Amino acid sequence: MFSGTSEKFFQPQDEVNPLNTYNKSKALAEAYCLERAARGADISVIRTYWLYGHNGKSFVDFVATNAISNTGINVVANQWGQPTHSSELATFITKVATVKNDPRIRHAVNSGRTSRLDLARTIYRHFHSDETLIVSTSASVFGASAPRPEACLLSDSSSDDPNLPEFQTWDQALAEYLDERYPGGGSNT
Repeated sequence: MFSGTSEKFFQPQDEVNPLNTYNKSKALAEAYCLERAARGADISVIRTYWLYGHNGKSFVDFVATNAISNTGINVVANQWGQPTHSSELATFITKVATVKNDPRIRHAVNSGRTSRLDLARTIYRHFHSDETLIVSTSASVFGASAPRPEACLLSDSSSDDPNLPEFQTWDQALAEYLDERYPGGGSNT
């Protein structure tokens, strides 16, 4: 939704700047929801980023599978974000539904920031795998089908409201998830 650098954390009220069709459609959906909320609908917009969890495929699971098998991968080094565990997001959403619906836009992410490359390295270290198997590449060389921002860092709304659960740091949540999802971590642990 935003196009930024690894230094700027966007606030919920910041203007969006979608770079691709997918993010433009998300911006249109947000605008529709906020317009409905302005007319009295009980609607919240919750933004998240780099989501992973037990149900579905994600970058985290792709890297973990390769780390466990000690397989080499190419990873973009110049994209920054906030890996966010879906179970923490679900807890946050459930709580938002029970509190006064203001503000209308909230950010729900594990705190901190990392690059895709450092995230991959963290996962390989978690499984005691050979980090030299990770080949650093740039987004332009990787050849994504749509333009992506260098960074889309979201401020953590959970810290703004004492009624909402706070998110862990991204690396704490990641370690817990990897231990739960891949008990024993394969033959590398």
